[in-house]
Amino acid sequence: VYHNPAEGFGSVTFPTPDTGWAAGALNYIRTIDGGHTWTTMPTPTGAQTILFITSKLGYVTSNGTIYRTVDGGGSWTPSVTGGADLEGIAFVNPDTGFAVGLSYAVRTNDSGKTWTSQQLTAVHLRAVSFSSPSVGYAVGDRQKFDPDKEQSGACYITTNGGDTWTQVYTGMTEVDLYGVAAIDDTTLVVVGGGGFKDTQGFLGRIARTTNAGNSWTYDSTFSAGGLWSVSFSDRRNGVAVGDPGLILRTTDGGIHWSQQISPTQATLTAIKMLNDSVGVIVGDSGYVLRTSNGGAGVSSPFIDSLQVLVYPNPGQQDVQFQYALPTASHVSFAVYSSDGSLAGTLLSNALQPPGINLVTFSTSAFASGSYFYQIQTGSGSQSGTFTIIK
Repeated sequence: VYHNPAEGFGSVTFPTPDTGWAAGALNYIRTIDGGHTWTTMPTPTGAQTILFITSKLGYVTSNGTIYRTVDGGGSWTPSVTGGADLEGIAFVNPDTGFAVGLSYAVRTNDSGKTWTSQQLTAVHLRAVSFSSPSVGYAVGDRQKFDPDKEQSGACYITTNGGDTWTQVYTGMTEVDLYGVAAIDDTTLVVVGGGGFKDTQGFLGRIARTTNAGNSWTYDSTFSAGGLWSVSFSDRRNGVAVGDPGLILRTTDGGIHWSQQISPTQATLTAIKMLNDSVGVIVGDSGYVLRTSNGGAGVSSPFIDSLQVLVYPNPGQQDVQFQYALPTASHVSFAVYSSDGSLAGTLLSNALQPPGINLVTFSTSAFASGSYFYQIQTGSGSQSGTFTIIK
């Protein structure tokens, strides 16, 4: 819904379903219609994170300074904290809030007029999320939990409203954590990226705990440059974003994730789900993407060619085909076995709308092996392979 290559956004906030802001190093943009249209507004330079509590009261972190507005961004007042970089910011109520950064956190009890510093750790903390006024989590770069363990993504928990913070071991070996979503006081999803001894490159990772960090489950690594942000609209529905142009969606509280078709290969830096259906993603190159179906697809103006995504692949039960159409088109979609025989016709010259569409292929009657699909539209065709494992 918005794209300006001269800009880049690292944060997005929506205090109401209609009113939202996206912030970057150069400026920020505002919407008053739920993310359909955006206008540019001035902001303190070097903005890293933006958070609005109401349509008037908001905050921007910029290096070691937090700026505050009480007039919807018309003017900003700096509050110098005297520290290094501050990134993540969260409020548990209109008066009490926290921001985290390089080795420390700051806290306000007067709606951001003044802040006091708390020393936490030697590493850079990137994000903070509170599930209740008492319980919150902060995550950041990899560090040693104890001398006998390898470095893992930093995670800290408070159970007394931020008076004290305790480190918990994530087991995310050689991973920096960039995003956190506290679903409730004990259920947490963290995302990040890092290099591994048995792999090449910088990969995105997801971890989930249901017991306040005492133990974790890990989703498979995604071949991407990292995951930067995660947002849940309720206990079950969430979206994580990263690069290159990576969009992942869960409908079971973060246990399983499926990759979604993305209209860009740019780094996607932040996601905010407004409800079960509507969410807004921002990223590099000035991208702002909007979904109205819970993250299963983004607005169609950026889709300029036929795209197909198969998930899961390999598949054991149902295999889903997401396909993106730049314009409305009659579509035929068929699946074939490795010997070329027809395994199933999913669509036959059916008129489909522009944007993201979905068809499902049941594998229950088919043996393990390689299969291929073919999609034909009014403007072209595409084919690919997938695997069934029983």
